[in-house]
Amino acid sequence: MTIIIDCRLIFSSGIGTYLLNILNLFSCSNEWAFKCIITEGMKEQFLKTDFFINNKVEIILFKSKPFSLTEQLEFRQLPNCQLYWTPTWNIPFFYHRYRKLIVTIHDICPLIKNMGYSRPKRAMAYIYINYALFVASKVITVSQFSKQEIGRLFKKYSYKLNVIYNGSEGIFYNSNNQDDYILFVGSIRPHKNLADLLAAFALLDGSSQTRLVICGKMDNHELLSTLLNEHPKKDKILVTGFVTKEDLKNYYSNCRAVIVPSKYEGFGLPVLEAMQYQKPVICSNIGPLKEVGGNCVLYFTPGNHKELTQQIINVLNGYQPNKLCYQQQLKFFSWQTAAEKHHNILNNLLEQ
Repeated sequence: MTIIIDCRLIFSSGIGTYLLNILNLFSCSNEWAFKCIITEGMKEQFLKTDFFINNKVEIILFKSKPFSLTEQLEFRQLPNCQLYWTPTWNIPFFYHRYRKLIVTIHDICPLIKNMGYSRPKRAMAYIYINYALFVASKVITVSQFSKQEIGRLFKKYSYKLNVIYNGSEGIFYNSNNQDDYILFVGSIRPHKNLADLLAAFALLDGSSQTRLVICGKMDNHELLSTLLNEHPKKDKILVTGFVTKEDLKNYYSNCRAVIVPSKYEGFGLPVLEAMQYQKPVICSNIGPLKEVGGNCVLYFTPGNHKELTQQIINVLNGYQPNKLCYQQQLKFFSWQTAAEKHHNILNNLLEQ
């Protein structure tokens, strides 16, 4: 049985975290032969993954990046397979030498107005997602919210949707309180809602020494420059850009709180990661973040930065999370369980 997986995003944030954790927990019999699409630049790192070491894996090298026009030409050169799996919606349009296809759609943010996507990009995303849903045998999504959103816009494909939550390691890490800063982890995009966070941070007492650390991939330098320009506390704001996994652990371990102010998400991994470090979490009260955070975290209404400021003040004044609540909540989100559910879907399709 040959399974082709597009792994070009496996070392990126978000989708990469999802795919790497799922695949690293796969340990399949020799009946399954994996062929993984990667690029030359990631080959050395990919060969060191538990997935590659523990399974029968063959590499297919692509020169193209995901969602590029040239990748459609490279897709046409792929061999026959029983199952094709893509961890996002960059579907091959002209390659059909598979018996079954699985696609993971984490969210449909590019289809939502006022999330930073131009009308042409939203139109292109609609074409991709609609076609992905059409050709897929099964569609995996990561929250009940995303399932509802996909079903709302693509009702006739609702029967294909399967919710499998992202996971955590389910354990508490050592946590320090060595530094006076609050932490944002994520890409610099409009839907991440840094505008609210920066506005809320500006309202903190001028005598406060608390800093803001913005940690993640620099997707939009122009947006960040606009937000930071003439910010009254920009000397207390650190923008790290992309950081290694080890550095990210240090930022989590030493912060006062983690802020997740998103206007739109499919899931909310930073909420779980903050819980693992036993840190206070303040997040927007949107559907997917409430699915992840439950009754364990502090919420605010997106667009109400004064409410966010008050929640930050509550943390700086000594608020501590209920660690038993964290422990119980983390049990709902397991990478091991997620990997098993993915394995079962793949296996069921291969047996059909």
